[in-house]
Amino acid sequence: MANITQDDLLQFLYNELSPERTKEMQKQLDTDPELQERLNVLKAAKVRLEKIKLLSPDERSIDKIMNYSERGIEELHHGK
Repeated sequence: MANITQDDLLQFLYNELSPERTKEMQKQLDTDPELQERLNVLKAAKVRLEKIKLLSPDERSIDKIMNYSERGIEELHHGK
């Protein structure tokens, strides 16, 4: 498991690896400071992402999108 990708680290961070792979990854992390740093960067990014407050779009924007979609469907069915 010498060639650990960012995807591997993300799966480790989110507990998505099998127990065997988790053990292998933990062994490598225990001995590889560069890998530890890569994981720490991802952990910090995860914390920052969890703090972001997502806002819902304005109701008028949703209405405009829905109206536009409905007009497109009507045009499609009427052959315009």
